[in-house]
Amino acid sequence: AMYGGQFEKMQGLVYDCFDENENMVSKVTFPIGTRYIGGVDWGFNDPFVVVIRAITPTGMHYQVSEFCKSRMTLEEVTDVIRMKRDLYNVDCFYCDPSQPGHIESLNRKGINAKGANNDIDLGIDLHYTLIKSRRYKILNLTSPHTLDELETYQWQEPKELTSNQSAKKTKPVDQNNHCLDANR
Repeated sequence: AMYGGQFEKMQGLVYDCFDENENMVSKVTFPIGTRYIGGVDWGFNDPFVVVIRAITPTGMHYQVSEFCKSRMTLEEVTDVIRMKRDLYNVDCFYCDPSQPGHIESLNRKGINAKGANNDIDLGIDLHYTLIKSRRYKILNLTSPHTLDELETYQWQEPKELTSNQSAKKTKPVDQNNHCLDANR
């Protein structure tokens, strides 16, 4: 503002390559052989999130659904996951591994669930590559929370270092990131 700049995009975004014109679609017909998977980020005070992604035989990824809500019991979470499984014929739900009891509970109720690899750097790198290559798309009007997070999920500011300190790789700010964690 001081120099007459215009606000278009936040500086330091984790997924700075996301472009609404390139990474969003209004309509898509999925070919035979498309698989559906789910991503789960557990929460109670923070929101519980489940995202559904369609993966075509050619390697295109389409986010077709999200659910995001706080203060849900395991029974309510299970009902949401079961509904998404049935609606999209989801093969497997990849879950934040921090709640192995929740994952086991889903499996005992006939829902295929696995603990996901929770390596933040690896997950961000893989998801960034999909976004930048334009092989990741979001179906319009299905994922408002994911879109909000894409516009605000940012790297921590690097700290000032003295001459005898070494720089460490920064991590993303750990807030407003639950849909993106479910995607990762």
